[in-house]
Amino acid sequence: MEPYVYLSLYEKEYVHRKRIFLLQDYEYTVGFYPEGGHLLAGVQQQVAFKAETSTGEIINVEGYVLNQRKDTLVTLNSEYAGIGSFTVQADEADTLCAFVKDKLGYERSFTLPKASTTHVSLAIHQGSTSVHYYILTPLDRELNEDFGLLVHTRGKILLNRVVSREQLSDSIPLDSFPEGIAHFTLFNRDTTVVSERLVFVRKPAAVFQLAVSGTPADSRQPVKMGLRILDNQHRPVQGNFSLSITDDFAVNMDATTNHVVSELLLNSDLKGNVFSPAYYFSSCTPTIEKHLDQLMLTYGWRRYDVSTNLREAKYKYEVEKTQQICGYVESHFDKKRLSHFALLVSTSQKAFKQIVVSNEKGEFSFTHNFQQVKDRLTEFLINGAGKKPKWRYGIYMNETEYPSIGHLHWQKEEIPLKSKAFIKSVREDYTLVNGEKIYRLLEVEVTALQLPDGWVSYKVVEPEKIEQINEKTALDLLKRTPNIMVHSGVRGSLYLGKL
Repeated sequence: MEPYVYLSLYEKEYVHRKRIFLLQDYEYTVGFYPEGGHLLAGVQQQVAFKAETSTGEIINVEGYVLNQRKDTLVTLNSEYAGIGSFTVQADEADTLCAFVKDKLGYERSFTLPKASTTHVSLAIHQGSTSVHYYILTPLDRELNEDFGLLVHTRGKILLNRVVSREQLSDSIPLDSFPEGIAHFTLFNRDTTVVSERLVFVRKPAAVFQLAVSGTPADSRQPVKMGLRILDNQHRPVQGNFSLSITDDFAVNMDATTNHVVSELLLNSDLKGNVFSPAYYFSSCTPTIEKHLDQLMLTYGWRRYDVSTNLREAKYKYEVEKTQQICGYVESHFDKKRLSHFALLVSTSQKAFKQIVVSNEKGEFSFTHNFQQVKDRLTEFLINGAGKKPKWRYGIYMNETEYPSIGHLHWQKEEIPLKSKAFIKSVREDYTLVNGEKIYRLLEVEVTALQLPDGWVSYKVVEPEKIEQINEKTALDLLKRTPNIMVHSGVRGSLYLGKL
């Protein structure tokens, strides 16, 4: 818990209380992420980095990388949201160290991952028409095996091929990818993941053609709109779309906040919180493209241990193809598990009968096919298979385990007051009358003088001349129109009415 000072101020009958949090020790860290998961010996390789404080605040840093001989290999600078990248070549015997400094001048040193001679890494480069992949290997290492490459976007497999050791690079047409994050995963012959790389595939923006018939100035009149969506070659685009019309003066658009495109194509495929996700979709400049690829290198970084074989993994429970019921048998007196103990499992309708034997730990299990039992609720009878067991025993069933349910904590985004008022007026401040929305306007107080029936008002003089000219004007009006009654008012107005 953060330390704080609780302050109370007493002023007559009023009490002012405030909690002031104390600043903690300032600390920051920089993480380094070689492309493909491993830094390889003797290979020019891209390394991304991200700087943040101990409280998760993003900071920008600058510095340089030295080897163990104190030679400066490369300089580094954060480019956006504390993230940057550089290219470096490390030798097997090198120990690379990065010396960085934040904007406050606080310097720290960090050790980069050790260069490997046994791993391989997957490198990706996106061109204008295709995506190129390369399998990087350490210097002087000869490959004697082929690899498997799997590419998918949002769970849809786009490519599954064998990569020969004679051809470690190739290109994939850009048209094969939908827009979004493509996952490149490299396997060895034992189906073990050895490298992974994420790349964001951008597609040319769609062209919107909008035609409007009518004008919003005509109150309560329909405005017809025609919308066409075309690709970069002006061909119609098919799909599901949504349209939202708002007041441009009431809703302030922020180019860096999250929106539907950044949520669907970026946030949903990455773990953690992405700083200003909409920034990466604000334009398609080379700078933003570079920042987006650096984001893929840091948020999608994986490092795998090749010695761990997935097929050798042992799980607590086997995969259930049908209903599986488990339990154990133990002695009634000394509570020891009974191994190799035969049990007879049956139902009251005798539709199911099976003999199971406990294992070395006294555990047993049997599967039940629903088609063998007519009733939805099934009762099983379990007892010893022998007629006269030599000892008393107890049969106990394992409790069914379900994953616990946790509470989700949503991040609240602040909405400008102007936008809040607009949203409230759209959602709440109206009444439905015969299916038509009648909006409630703000109350207005009218302070003008109410005239009698048949009277009209004319402004004839300036306010400062009212006393000098009102009488003469009234006499002139009476001479010309005897049946008119004139009454002088304020601010140079005359009220006229018929007699």
